[in-house]
Amino acid sequence: MDVPEDKVILANWVYDCFLDGELDKLVEDEDDEKIEVEKMMKLGLWCIQEESSVRPSMKKVCLMLEGTIEIPPPPNPTSSVSIVQIG
Repeated sequence: MDVPEDKVILANWVYDCFLDGELDKLVEDEDDEKIEVEKMMKLGLWCIQEESSVRPSMKKVCLMLEGTIEIPPPPNPTSSVSIVQIG
């Protein structure tokens, strides 16, 4: 594969794009609203956290998808210590 080293691990690349405000790099040629793309990326990053206690429950995931509760900024999915938890 001819992929730059910083894009080999998808979770790292998505998180970097999220931090840099460059989510448009992840959905080329898509007409989706930027707010919806950011919402899905943030929720996806929460759901792949290495520390299982940090991941949201399915009930919270549903509430976040419905817009009932806000999706906070996710921690780095590959960090060895996750400090932030969804309340």
